[in-house]
Amino acid sequence: MLAVKKTKDGPVALFRKKYKKELKYWWPRDKEYTNDYLRRLYLEAEYYLACSGNKLVRLAVESNEDLSYSIEERERDDKNYIVLGISSTSGGHSNILQWLYYDQEEGRLYEYDLPNDRLVLFDPAE
Repeated sequence: MLAVKKTKDGPVALFRKKYKKELKYWWPRDKEYTNDYLRRLYLEAEYYLACSGNKLVRLAVESNEDLSYSIEERERDDKNYIVLGISSTSGGHSNILQWLYYDQEEGRLYEYDLPNDRLVLFDPAE
């Protein structure tokens, strides 16, 4: 048995301490997802919010706005993705902050670059 000692909180733990609200999410009711899969998508959204360099996302988190996401399925370049529409709600208005494409086969998360119509691998280390 190895001894493990926590040295510091990671980005998701810090996000959870700062942003104490639950993320809300929805999907078309004609789609059936398991609770485990919905939990996996929740963790992906939470990880993105914790690590994102997107200025709009950072501002929404720091302002403690209500954050939510939609779950959709889309095909792009002959590949199927789960698409998360990250949005904030403030003053009764909802705004999409970022579209995320989740490649469930590879377990990779991509940000959608709207001006260039391309997917960019989400890598918070960059």
